[in-house]
Amino acid sequence: MARDCSPYADVQTVFIPFFLAWVFALAFWVYNTFFRNRDVANSLHKGLTWLPAVECVYTFLCIFYYAACPWESFGSQLVAAALLMVVILKEPLNLLCLLLVSKGWCITRDSLSYSENRVIVVTVLLLYASVVFELFAPNNATSVFWMIPIIVAYIVMLVNASMSMWTNLRILKSQLLAMAQLNIDALSTPAYAKYVMFKRLAIATAAYVAMELAIHISTSLTRSPAYVFLLCHQIMELSVAVFIGVQFRARPIHSVFQQMQAFGMQLAEQLLPSVTTISINRLELSAPGMVEWSDKMAAPPEHGGSTGEEPMTLIVVNPGGDDGDGGEPGSRVQTAVRSNSAAQRSDASASESMAPVASPAAALNSALISAAFTSSPTHAAGRAAADAVRGGAANRARQDTSTREQAPAHAGMIPATSDHVPPGFMTSTSSA
Repeated sequence: MARDCSPYADVQTVFIPFFLAWVFALAFWVYNTFFRNRDVANSLHKGLTWLPAVECVYTFLCIFYYAACPWESFGSQLVAAALLMVVILKEPLNLLCLLLVSKGWCITRDSLSYSENRVIVVTVLLLYASVVFELFAPNNATSVFWMIPIIVAYIVMLVNASMSMWTNLRILKSQLLAMAQLNIDALSTPAYAKYVMFKRLAIATAAYVAMELAIHISTSLTRSPAYVFLLCHQIMELSVAVFIGVQFRARPIHSVFQQMQAFGMQLAEQLLPSVTTISINRLELSAPGMVEWSDKMAAPPEHGGSTGEEPMTLIVVNPGGDDGDGGEPGSRVQTAVRSNSAAQRSDASASESMAPVASPAAALNSALISAAFTSSPTHAAGRAAADAVRGGAANRARQDTSTREQAPAHAGMIPATSDHVPPGFMTSTSSA
């Protein structure tokens, strides 16, 4: 009994333009990945080449398959067997590519964890099993019952992809906030470009699910011809694949993104727990006076270790007198500390009024020690020079003290004050 081919009449003509479109998409992807941007292309870009390649094979076989109806010859049956293998491979492969992109593999991170790889393998196996289960269903079986496994597999995959996209958007938002806190225009950074990419990926995924449901439900209810379903499905697959491919194609932004991540990674990790949403405020990320991002920027210096305080760079010890304290000459010293912090400089003026009175020789000794420190190439050499000068200064202070005890005070002598301490220093007292 001959098979009725009227439902499949001229269906092969539907696949001819799509075959040419997929060939063009494959040629563009190969040229961009393996030639134009081969220096920045990663494993994900190379792996995504399989998607348009399999689509080219699928549409090419469909042209000959529907033209060979009623499939009685050996050649037509061979084409049907090859097409069956490609169909089993195509659907899970497309969803696997979507899942890997949503995970951010080779986009926001270099590798996936063991648990994520295990979930991906289980999801792909479930998709393959559900596709095979649907294809080999009996002709008289209820269509809804045999579609339950593939519907469950789709839901599991889409939930996993949605959670991964949300996580990547949170991470990218924390990096944008970190750039803004470093006074860098976050909207000019590669992180913002990646944020836009994942946001558009989420929109494309939602559109894919909505169109898939609309095509299946509408064609089932209206009992449309076979070419209508195939035409709508090919339009959906091609448009979504091209849209996502353009967003995630190989381009120099991927290598620059690695540098930007290292630039503010520590601050971004500190901000990540406080980021609970994925929406951003452009006014917070780009304000007047912010510096535009450049790949020539140096990493910000580490200030003050884990405490965040500015390190002290200069310590000067000046011998003081024994004004009314009954102690030994030189038993009290005046200490001036150079600080790199503007806030500590403001405290210097308040603490100067509390400094003990120093002799005129102390100011000279302080200047000598400061000169010895600043002229040295390193802090260690500066401190060694300061210690050497301080030893000589202590000896001269003892001589000055014995001279003052033997000679009477001269009229008109102006007592030394803390004004002799160079500006920008803050003073304190401590025991020698």
